[in-house]
Amino acid sequence: MQWIDKNPKAKETKEKWDRQTGRNQFLKQYFKKCVNLISTFNNANKSKPDVFVSAWKSPDDESKLVLVCLATGFYPRDVQMNIRLNRINLEDQTSSGIRPNTDETFQMRISVKINRNHEGSYDCLITHSSLTEPVTVNWDGKCSDCETDYTEIITAAPAALALALAVIVFMIVTDVYKRKRSNVGRPQNKELQ
Repeated sequence: MQWIDKNPKAKETKEKWDRQTGRNQFLKQYFKKCVNLISTFNNANKSKPDVFVSAWKSPDDESKLVLVCLATGFYPRDVQMNIRLNRINLEDQTSSGIRPNTDETFQMRISVKINRNHEGSYDCLITHSSLTEPVTVNWDGKCSDCETDYTEIITAAPAALALALAVIVFMIVTDVYKRKRSNVGRPQNKELQ
């Protein structure tokens, strides 16, 4: 436990404080406890972010989706986030900025417009002091508010209807054929005719 002088003029003061700290065991212990408390506080007060990646349809362009990455519950405040395509940062990302949560942690949201039909691996990369290494969360490829694609239903409906009609016609033909076969070789009742 020694003072470090960052300025040549402070060397004299540093030597004086080092002598006092060396002689005064109480002061030495006090500084040691202080450094330990600060270190413990800095390490204990870190919270890892919860990260969510989702997409919504773009309100102004049907060919695009808005891909969003949300990190929340992290402490301390500083964080770095990027949305990437095939591990390359995308341009034109919009950020909400870092905002406080009610529990004294923080949150941040970034978003970017992407082509709705573009193939590739989208992810969100987070770097924060609470993490031993950056975290990557992949987008699952789903759109949260996209309606069911009615073109698929419209093209599938006629095929399903045709199949249902074929089954019904097959059942009728089979029934008629069975009835005719069961009537062959039977004497017909003339009274019923």
